[in-house]
Amino acid sequence: MTSAVIAAAVSFSGFDWLWPIAGIGALALAFVVGSYLRTSASGGVRAVCLALKLLGIATLALCLLEPMWSRSRAKPGANFFVVLADNSQGMQIKDRGATKSRGEELKGLLARESWLQPLGDTFSVAQYTFDTQLQRVDRFIELDFNGSASSLGHALRTIS
Repeated sequence: MTSAVIAAAVSFSGFDWLWPIAGIGALALAFVVGSYLRTSASGGVRAVCLALKLLGIATLALCLLEPMWSRSRAKPGANFFVVLADNSQGMQIKDRGATKSRGEELKGLLARESWLQPLGDTFSVAQYTFDTQLQRVDRFIELDFNGSASSLGHALRTIS
């Protein structure tokens, strides 16, 4: 599982040199093509050698433009990620056609903590359960789905 979506971009710090590099590249292209037109090598060998030299010139020109790969990423631990689990009696309901209650499904998802580790590498993760009150938990083992009400709005206001 990946930790986050990361935006990336390539930028060129030597973009001021574009026109001189293009001029020198065009001149090099003319010399290379001219020299291979006058050579006595077979057509296939000449084409392969020409292609390789042109690839080398293009690579050199690209390097002279100083490409930089940059991406933005959240500073580890600087941002918060909250996992909020409902612990009310409403989670004991079984949906039509379901073999497990909503709470059992939730417990199954939260028991697999493999998805929490990548989040913890990038974000400061806080885990809470709520019913009428909000409680911070280290793990979701405490879920018993006996709360008398589900006060999601209060929980969100308290967290914010």
